[in-house]
Amino acid sequence: MPDADAVVEGSGLEWTHLFPGEFMANTWEWAGSIKSEGVVRAPFGDWTSAMVHETDISAVAVAALLRDGHAGRTCTPTGPEPVRRADAVRIIGRAIGREIHFVELTPDQAREHWKDVCPETVIEWFLQMGAHPDMNAPVLPDAEQVTGRPGRAFARWAADHAGGFR
Repeated sequence: MPDADAVVEGSGLEWTHLFPGEFMANTWEWAGSIKSEGVVRAPFGDWTSAMVHETDISAVAVAALLRDGHAGRTCTPTGPEPVRRADAVRIIGRAIGREIHFVELTPDQAREHWKDVCPETVIEWFLQMGAHPDMNAPVLPDAEQVTGRPGRAFARWAADHAGGFR
């Protein structure tokens, strides 16, 4: 089966790829335990990511669709700052006005924690990524270059979505 990107690029049509970094919205998976226990249980407290706000992803997509100059380009929007996973938990805590604790899981505990949520191959991929805590940390300029304004910080995302964590 041919690579989908190659098919798109070889189609003769104008194209723009949009490959956002890790979504800030991925932290929604913590909402249940934050609400019920004030705790996040996850591996890799030092995992650092320049998570991207979903509004910035959509702003880049809209610009790519409606403005000239994006054909043949690959955009990788990220957030404006790298955030450690354990710090993201504290930032959510500040946004909701209560202390949230991060409990770091071992790889075996993480496998057990995710076994009913993800296929085994995805779990192992996550665990391999976790061995490289700064892999998603680079802040890329694409969101600001395309939209003309800096990306939204995680603290803003947490404040915007605080009600979902209370």
